[in-house]
Amino acid sequence: MAAGNFPAVLTAPDALADSVELLWQSDWVKEREKVKLYLLSVEELNGGAEAERLCSRAVGYLDTHRAEKARKLRAGNARMLSVGAGLLLQLAAVKDGSIYPLCLKVSEVLHKIEERGGPTEIRYRYEAGGKPDFEDRGLHFNLSHSGRYVCCALDEAEIGVDIQQMRTAKSRSLVERRFSEKERAALDACDSEAERERLFYRIWVRKESYAKLTGIGIAAAAGLDTGELERSVYWQEYTLPEEYFMAVCQYSPQEREDHVVCLG
Repeated sequence: MAAGNFPAVLTAPDALADSVELLWQSDWVKEREKVKLYLLSVEELNGGAEAERLCSRAVGYLDTHRAEKARKLRAGNARMLSVGAGLLLQLAAVKDGSIYPLCLKVSEVLHKIEERGGPTEIRYRYEAGGKPDFEDRGLHFNLSHSGRYVCCALDEAEIGVDIQQMRTAKSRSLVERRFSEKERAALDACDSEAERERLFYRIWVRKESYAKLTGIGIAAAAGLDTGELERSVYWQEYTLPEEYFMAVCQYSPQEREDHVVCLG
């Protein structure tokens, strides 16, 4: 693959969970390791009476807002993912000494919440476009889900995250047409369709995480060149078993300063 902005797979640092492999990170990221990344498998909530009982029990471990949201949803995938997101926010709202990325099952999260005495009440504020954030914890979070996973990224600086399960889709060619010339050239340079599909998802999670960081929406982000965006943001990319791809996006140090000044 001849894709200058999409390096080959790197060896994952020892601190990473065994099931999550670091694909690539921008140079700025190597100088700071403050991002907390939580990954939750919601497979235990999927199907059967026992799974439904566990899901109902898990709702009781959420903050008031997330619990009300979950109860309004019918049993099924949407409710399962909503409950999973709420559980990760319970972990994110309380500081601990965990090593990240932290990969957990639902039952393990419930146990962690029980160990600290029950759920934490969380207050939210909403930014432009309805993007939620913690109101009073001095931290920023972002959520994403795909397939059987929910992820949450947490940091002192603004952050965006996206996870996608790789699926062969007829609509992919339509999406590719909106990519930049350099990105399409990188895709065309792939040696096989399988390699092309993997690169497509690496580019796509970059775009999605950028859209979630900035709040511009994926329709606007789809046509932007991710290589050019590296002047203002940086990424960490991960891959998971069963062909999942994930990216975390944040402003570069200089862009972050300018962004804060503009907001002020």
